[in-house]
Amino acid sequence: MESRLNFSALVVTLLLASGPGAGAVDPVPGGLLGPGQLILSPESGLVVPYDCVLYVKATGGSASAKSTLGTGAQAGEFKAVITGLPHNPAPRKEVKLGAFLAGDSVPLAIRTEWGGKTYFAFAKGMDKGSRHTFGDPDKNAEGKGILRPLKRPGVWSLSLDDAASFLIDDDDGDIVLEIRLKRP
Repeated sequence: MESRLNFSALVVTLLLASGPGAGAVDPVPGGLLGPGQLILSPESGLVVPYDCVLYVKATGGSASAKSTLGTGAQAGEFKAVITGLPHNPAPRKEVKLGAFLAGDSVPLAIRTEWGGKTYFAFAKGMDKGSRHTFGDPDKNAEGKGILRPLKRPGVWSLSLDDAASFLIDDDDGDIVLEIRLKRP
């Protein structure tokens, strides 16, 4: 089941396979989301649908630039979580990002070193680089979206561009992460 939203930017919503929304909230004003859906949009960032502990793991990617996954809403707040993306992630195991309440926005961020410069992109960023990294401006994700459910309940694949990619392309596969939500 999929809900469509009227945002001016990309919104991807997916139904969580873990049951009909115990503890879930609708993070979007107007009640457009059903219970248990994970949402990614420039306006809201990555919003968790229920109280959970969020884990993230690097699973691949095709970028030649070196990136770091972190948290923060601006460059001065950036805290590294996984370095060496996409080819040499450290750590290689799943990392606990923290506990979140239903409706919380996860402050995901990407830092990319490329061409002697450092670029940042933020899940809730409104700049071109952030919208490009955490969105799909040219709609080339073939209708699947950059955030896709995996076969296990509460687990998604998130395919992102690196933070410098807005200068070159929009292939949505520079960095591939697995996101897992575990109820407390």
